[in-house]
Amino acid sequence: MASATPQAMVIGSILCADAARALAALRAAPSGCAWVELRADRLRADGVAHVVRAVDRPILVSVRRVSDGGSFDGAEEERRELLETALAAGAAAIDVEWDAPFAALAARPALRERVILSHHGGPCRIDALRGLLARLAARAGGPAKLVPRAARIDDVLALRAVLDEARRQGLRLVAFATGPAGTASRILAPAWGSWATYGSLARGRETAAGQLPVDELLEVYRVLEIGAPTRLYGLLGSAASGSPSPAMHAAGYREAGIDACYLPLETDDLAAGLDLARGLALEALGVTQPFKEALAERCAPGDEAAARAGAVNTVRLAPVPLGFNTDGPAALERVRRHLDPRGARVAILGAGGTARGFSAAFVAAGAEVTLFGRSAGRVERAARQTGARASALDALPTAPWDVLLQATPLGRDGARFFDPARLSGRLVLDAVYAPQATALVADARARGLAVVDGRELLAAQAVLQFERMTGRPARYETLHAVAEQWLERPAA
Repeated sequence: MASATPQAMVIGSILCADAARALAALRAAPSGCAWVELRADRLRADGVAHVVRAVDRPILVSVRRVSDGGSFDGAEEERRELLETALAAGAAAIDVEWDAPFAALAARPALRERVILSHHGGPCRIDALRGLLARLAARAGGPAKLVPRAARIDDVLALRAVLDEARRQGLRLVAFATGPAGTASRILAPAWGSWATYGSLARGRETAAGQLPVDELLEVYRVLEIGAPTRLYGLLGSAASGSPSPAMHAAGYREAGIDACYLPLETDDLAAGLDLARGLALEALGVTQPFKEALAERCAPGDEAAARAGAVNTVRLAPVPLGFNTDGPAALERVRRHLDPRGARVAILGAGGTARGFSAAFVAAGAEVTLFGRSAGRVERAARQTGARASALDALPTAPWDVLLQATPLGRDGARFFDPARLSGRLVLDAVYAPQATALVADARARGLAVVDGRELLAAQAVLQFERMTGRPARYETLHAVAEQWLERPAA
């Protein structure tokens, strides 16, 4: 992998409904943004001029049409006025779609370095990208931008090839993919030769699908420092982009002195995720739902926990895929801080990959384990795999237990799903992690039970996962502190 392009930058992007809000946002933009993009889709020309003149930092102004993924629906003459007003007011640059009636601005010698000729929303396929690259190269006098939409997560590999072609042609190109499937390309684009990547000013303030906040791009993913020696890992699952795991692992890398990046690979398509992992030569994967069981079938077990559970949450990819399960050992380690599980009656709510990991670990530790779930067939299969008993979910409220392990998404929304009066055991572990304590955790504490909450479990399994992936130890306290900070961030 090439190192980040010389003078590559992170551009923070804002989209506000009025000039006053835009000005406040620009003034609050992180210092790590070399430029800030003012998306002026909803502003008037006089407002754009006022904002650009009032801010003492490089401003890139764009006005994105609805057809290009923006919100501007006015006439082209109005759009041209907005952009030319921005230039006259001192904007560092403007972004103009290559097919706009006024795209010829890019050919004016005086504006060549201040007009970025761009294309947005095309397919992220190498044949289509090559055609677009040729059109941009023919018309762009200065920098260019190519932002296709990724349909599959492995589509982004085409961007690496097109950026390499642009470099050979001497074209200064920004290229990454939009959409949830394109997030990895926003992280890797500078290392592939893009002269910039774009981020939001905060989570919840994205101006395009798949954006990550500027501070995460710079501090968690170190996008301007990724180079040939950088070890790449990935988190594969349907909710990877919202996970605190990349930030936790990044903290572990810093403490251990490892040059590495943990990419969020959000997808429901396992084949596409594995194709991307191979294409990027990832060393290992963290695995979240819904792939823990499916991936166990595609790799050899790397530890007894994975073999017993039939589910993995960590896969080392080279030289051959080896799967590990750190969910069960982590849960067992945290429970042992409160009680000896040998002989204890353990009730597990769920029958998916996490529940299988719990069940295998506690059966091996000598506990009497029963799995409870809605789907009789699924629960029975998980019980057979792990050596536990199976029971219907509606039997759980009256079942006797010493330890209750909650391994489903129930309660993530704050709703109470378990009658507090039925919390008559000794310990509750809830795998759900959220900004606030779940109702199950709060009710168990109120009744005096020992509790292991989702944040505690998340950090404990991450410590083991980090060691399986890198061969180096990580400190629980460090990873737990990052998880706490991540989950307690103020809402945008």
